[in-house]
Amino acid sequence: MFNPLSAIMVAEMRARLGSHPTAVDLGNQTFDVSDDNLLQIRKVFQEKAANLEFDFDLFDDLLAIPAQSRGDRTHQYYRAIGYADYSAIDINSKHGSLIMDLNLDLRAHYGYSERFDLVANIGTGEHIFDQAAVFKNMHDITKPNGIMLFVLPFIGYPNHGFYNFHPGLFGDLASANKYRCEHLSIGNRWGFREPLPVDVGFAKTNSETNKKMTGIIQAAIDKGGAHLFVITALRKIMDADFVRPFQGIYSRTIESEEIKQRYAHQIETDR
Repeated sequence: MFNPLSAIMVAEMRARLGSHPTAVDLGNQTFDVSDDNLLQIRKVFQEKAANLEFDFDLFDDLLAIPAQSRGDRTHQYYRAIGYADYSAIDINSKHGSLIMDLNLDLRAHYGYSERFDLVANIGTGEHIFDQAAVFKNMHDITKPNGIMLFVLPFIGYPNHGFYNFHPGLFGDLASANKYRCEHLSIGNRWGFREPLPVDVGFAKTNSETNKKMTGIIQAAIDKGGAHLFVITALRKIMDADFVRPFQGIYSRTIESEEIKQRYAHQIETDR
């Protein structure tokens, strides 16, 4: 579901990308953004982002469609806020999606070689069993200097999907693959976000960081409710093969030289 939080994050990522960027969603996205949210986004672009190829006519055409009738208009939203092209990948063709199984390696199984400036995993990854395939596929279809956007369940959402996700996962993912973190927060589907400093969200577990993290999480629950997402944007710096991460807090416990060598780059980065 392409909710207000999704719309806000995709718009913010647009401001971090160059001219005529392309985008793809993992999972087809049914558009569910209110007029009020759309008007707020329009105002931000009008005031601060006039140079980002925002198509006000196309955006206003979207606003003119009754909210209950624009479920299939996610592609129009992307185009209106300045993305030159948009695709989605799912197990069916709903909203024009490309049919592929995200449990599989898209490049190896389908020969899929398209790459995008923005790859968005907005409430889809938790429904896919093979998480290694999800993260590798995102890496493979992201252009160098492109951004991978994650909006995934963190707290609550019982039985919504297979998994909930912790911020530290994205820290180790970034460390293993030399990604740069561009955004880290906790938020709800309506667009509320509580910033999460990288030195807390990606930190090794200890009493001090646990206390800080607990305080931030409680503040987010108090303001945003019991069902929250972890929101992360990682920029792909290097055009290199995907590297599976090791959970950094256990890097010093490795005894096998073979295993140490396998994760040598990440272990060195985590020191």
